[in-house]
Amino acid sequence: MEQAVILEKVKEALRYNEKAYDAVREGFRRGMSEKDVKALITSACGNIVFTGDFVGGARSGEVEGEATDYILQDGDTLILDLQFQHEGVWTDTTRTFFIGMPDEEVREVYDMVCRAKKAGEAALKE
Repeated sequence: MEQAVILEKVKEALRYNEKAYDAVREGFRRGMSEKDVKALITSACGNIVFTGDFVGGARSGEVEGEATDYILQDGDTLILDLQFQHEGVWTDTTRTFFIGMPDEEVREVYDMVCRAKKAGEAALKE
């Protein structure tokens, strides 16, 4: 398969990733469970094949896992690691969401990760 064709398929699959995260940003409401978040994504993306990890609260430290009935609470971290497939090509993206305001320790760790990501990007550009 030509590189240009593969690239277009990847771009199309990534559009579903964007739809999914937009659906969570726009549709999340207090009192939702991890399963409710997954349902938001399924509704927004239709029949496209996808899988992923939906971990919130204390489970977010485990990094991976199926969506559960856990009701997301203020101060929780929600990690979504989604993989969408379009015409045989897969994408894999991860996003971290905060429910309400994260505590100081979580903010510090998040800031540290952001700084490390920026340093890595800068190193790749050199």
